Amino acid sequence: MSFSAGLRTQRQPVPLEISAPWVPYRSAVTTTLITGANRGLGFEVARQLVAAGQQVWIGARDETRGGEAADAVGARFVQLDVTDCATR
Repeated sequence: MSFSAGLRTQRQPVPLEISAPWVPYRSAVTTTLITGANRGLGFEVARQLVAAGQQVWIGARDETRGGEAADAVGARFVQLDVTDCATR
């Protein structure tokens, strides 16, 4: 009787490298607008796209926070509110 048959093997963590290669159609996409990129996931995506050589526009409601985020990653800022038709 084999004891290994009842043992679960632990999965090894898969190294996750998030970098520019995940950008689809890298040579075709040159400008990207990311709404809500003044923090969190949007901010990180903007940072990585700028690092990949893309022109990135960060759209946010708050002009101060959006401008600071754009400056921090080397992007451009546009003030907009996706719930307000006047800013679209």
